[in-house]
Amino acid sequence: MRHLATFAFAAIGGALLGVAVHRLHWTALLETLTVLLSGWVFGSLIAAGAWLVWPPQGVDVLAVSFGLVEAFIGATAVAVLGVLLHFGFIAAGAVWPGLAGLRPAALGVVGAIIGMIGFAGGWAVKPVV
Repeated sequence: MRHLATFAFAAIGGALLGVAVHRLHWTALLETLTVLLSGWVFGSLIAAGAWLVWPPQGVDVLAVSFGLVEAFIGATAVAVLGVLLHFGFIAAGAVWPGLAGLRPAALGVVGAIIGMIGFAGGWAVKPVV
């Protein structure tokens, strides 16, 4: 139940975040990267909060932290994915013109889900180095 609630909250929050950033009227690529990276951070924070509120059985972790190297590697990977998705939306917009309007909300959801899964899967809590 914890994962379902976290998923739903992250997806809705990511979509709302995408719509809010879209209202700033930035360039499309900057908007895409901002939405995806902030959605990633939002999803990670939601998963960390769910971890602290509903810890898994047998786990006595009472604090959550992150390292600079892990954050840099994760942000770089999400930014590269964001550029690929941005140009993918442009290509798909040639086929379905209305798809471009969904880009900010969809990328907010994608970013939040990536952040949530990264934390829930344990990749955010395992050291890289």
